[in-house]
Amino acid sequence: MAKEQLKANASGIIYIDTQDNPTLGAKLKKDGTATLFLEYYRGCIEVVSKTGKVYSKADRERVSYKGRYIYYPAKTPEQKVHNDNTIRAFKQLALNKANELVTAEDGIEVATKRAKVDFLQYYQEYIDNYTKKDKRNVELSFSRFKDFLQATPRYSKYIKGMTPQQITPDMVREFAEYVSSRSRTAEGAASIYRRFRKVIVYALNHDILSKDPCIDKDGKKISIKSDSDFLRKDVLSAEEVQRLANCHYTFESDDIRRAFLLSCFTGMAFVDVKALTYGQIDLANGIITYQRAKTGVGVKIPLTNTILSLLGDVEAQHKGTDKVYNLKTYESCLKALHRWVEKAGIGGAVRDEQGKAVRDEKGNQVWWGKHISWHCARHSFGTILTANGTNPFVTQNLMGHSSISMTQKYVRAVDDAKQKAINTLPELSL
Repeated sequence: MAKEQLKANASGIIYIDTQDNPTLGAKLKKDGTATLFLEYYRGCIEVVSKTGKVYSKADRERVSYKGRYIYYPAKTPEQKVHNDNTIRAFKQLALNKANELVTAEDGIEVATKRAKVDFLQYYQEYIDNYTKKDKRNVELSFSRFKDFLQATPRYSKYIKGMTPQQITPDMVREFAEYVSSRSRTAEGAASIYRRFRKVIVYALNHDILSKDPCIDKDGKKISIKSDSDFLRKDVLSAEEVQRLANCHYTFESDDIRRAFLLSCFTGMAFVDVKALTYGQIDLANGIITYQRAKTGVGVKIPLTNTILSLLGDVEAQHKGTDKVYNLKTYESCLKALHRWVEKAGIGGAVRDEQGKAVRDEKGNQVWWGKHISWHCARHSFGTILTANGTNPFVTQNLMGHSSISMTQKYVRAVDDAKQKAINTLPELSL
């Protein structure tokens, strides 16, 4: 602990952390060390003065730990390291004691393992052991939760550690509001909150949480509502897909170009295109067969001349397990996609005079034109099919939707586009 971070008052008391109950501090000794203590706040009591006046006084209890000390001031690197390690360990003790106080007030019997858990560390361990396809979304939920703690004065003290019992319905409700303010769409906010909720449910099932903080005192679930039937992402028109196909620029990636255009013509998600092998292409029967990573639904896509041209030389001596495209991480492919979309004049990031991306008051990046991600290719495929009059059940089959209700958002998107087109017609005075 750096010297300037510790300061003793006139009574020889060093308050190290005063944001939680118990307070963490130390009492100076003559030998240049300070004994650590925890000071518990028990509320207020009424006290009668010698003159008979009644007043309120804070009821505090201080418990010293004679075997735990720090150097004050720390003069050598070894003493500074000792202070850092000792205070870090003692903060964990204070965290455990704080958990016991909270649960005791609630009348809950505290399980030993629950009292020792740092929820932020638990959240990270949950992510480390997570193996499902939406891991990136779970990581985003954790990042948003930490941002929320840092940005909210009353909760910023928890950014260095918090017990599960310190997560309250009020905190969850404020977090939901924060996520909504940071997200471009209600659907995106709901997606982040759902992943946070998964961690909460996991903690409940493993006795890390004693009660569900996502349910308020009236028994109502705290949630973020989104219109699942409404298509919120930007989509490409058939003309814009053609514009992308015609656009070339220096250092472009042929694999990314062909893979993204294949998504536009098949509705395949990034994870499915990346995993596509030559063994899934059946030239004899003219189909691509794959299983959607997200839902496990099997899909068969008829081959067309355009799709064949995007697949490359299928008849070459490839092994069935060879990947069709050499795609790296999603982030690197998305960065290349944004550059390509901008070169084609379809949309891009708004930048200031220094070339830095402009952000709005919520911290979100500002875009001109359309904001195209890889998943927009899948939505574009569904919208173009619907606009051309394809039967919704055929669209459902081609996209691998598990229910027709998921396909309805494309019907609604086309209906909205038609309404906007009609609204552009001039009014007549009759």
